[in-house]
Amino acid sequence: METPRLVEVRLTSFKSFTGQCLPLQDLTVLIGRNGSGKSNGLDGLMVLSRLALGEPVRDALDGLRSGGEEPIRGGAEGCAPLGADSFALGCRVRSGQAVFDLDVEIAVRPEVRILRETLTAAEGALYGGRRLAPGRSLLASDTPDPSRTDLKVRYFNGLRGVDPGVPFAADRLVTSQVPVRLPATTEATKLVHRAAQDVLAVLREVFLLDPVPHLMRQYVNARDTELRRSADNLSAVVEHLRGADRAAFGRLTELVAGMPEFPVRGITSVDTKLGDVQLVLRESGYHGKDHAVPARLLSDGMLRFLAFGTALLSAPVADGDEAALPAQRHLVIEEIENGLYPTQAARVLRLMKEESERRSIDVLFTTHSPALLNSLDAQDHSGVVVCSRDRESGESTLSRLTDLPGYIDLLAAGDLGDAISRNRLADALRPRDGVTDVEDFLRSL
Repeated sequence: METPRLVEVRLTSFKSFTGQCLPLQDLTVLIGRNGSGKSNGLDGLMVLSRLALGEPVRDALDGLRSGGEEPIRGGAEGCAPLGADSFALGCRVRSGQAVFDLDVEIAVRPEVRILRETLTAAEGALYGGRRLAPGRSLLASDTPDPSRTDLKVRYFNGLRGVDPGVPFAADRLVTSQVPVRLPATTEATKLVHRAAQDVLAVLREVFLLDPVPHLMRQYVNARDTELRRSADNLSAVVEHLRGADRAAFGRLTELVAGMPEFPVRGITSVDTKLGDVQLVLRESGYHGKDHAVPARLLSDGMLRFLAFGTALLSAPVADGDEAALPAQRHLVIEEIENGLYPTQAARVLRLMKEESERRSIDVLFTTHSPALLNSLDAQDHSGVVVCSRDRESGESTLSRLTDLPGYIDLLAAGDLGDAISRNRLADALRPRDGVTDVEDFLRSL
């Protein structure tokens, strides 16, 4: 049984996007100029991930008043396109042969609530020993009644005619309420539960990693072993990895060994009587001696690199028993090169490519780094997505690099990063006559 995985995010009407799709694979690289909308695209994915937790919509977007996760950039109001009172998002999840689509529209004025939501068996879903027709609705909300605080949601029951409806709360994602609102008493409702479970599990496994070096330099409780967004508990996570997965810990040590000016001989930690721990690197070379360098003295680049490596190496290994994994994890990193030397960024990329094949984890990151883009092989180009602004409407658009009109010219210009740094990407976006795809280009040689 294959692990469910996220294969697409639909930015239907969200911030600077209208009718755009962000395709995802094991390694997805989002590139584009500053202000093109890359961060808005990541925000769309994070909104879906937070809604999947079942939190009230307002809390998911504006953040809890009592603290916790910071709000989505701009909060609920900022998610809607300029001048709009609502926004719409969606995603596609593949689970074996079955593909499920989730689409949701959320009002931000006069109150924050779900306006519309559908869960669809896009293709390949089995029911009654055969596959359902593509696009069969599993959950679909009726037009909302402004005088009510709930939604009437129709669910698939396997019978002909209009699907029956039940009330769902409108203040949180409908799909997240399926386990408590809809009993799984028939084969049809069990399919609805399975689809909801797969979609929710995948979205809940989206992890935005945004390391904050100054927070990573402190002592942290040794039991705090689940890496957080800021990686402020990195020391505890690395120490736990040393005991829980010696192979992964050895790989992390190997990766950092060649990074600083003086080689790293090992990774250890120091602890306190209160159970707190701090990461320590053992370096050699300074006046011919070994020196213990605690996290509080490490550079920003080293701490960020350690955070990236730890996030990847602490993911479960795909050892063939994939049925035990609830969903494919998706690691999201914005501007991965920040604080890293070009060679360090390229090393992070190699790690991502290697570990995404070994572990149940996909990676999505944004970058401006020519060195990192130069490290991409031609086969990686299918995972590169270009974000740009439409010259007439000002809206953000998303295009696969390999689908650009001028992609073959980029290939001819040499390494991708060098071509983009010479502003060849803008030329590649423009329509042109003559050779239109790689196959035609190769045939013309």
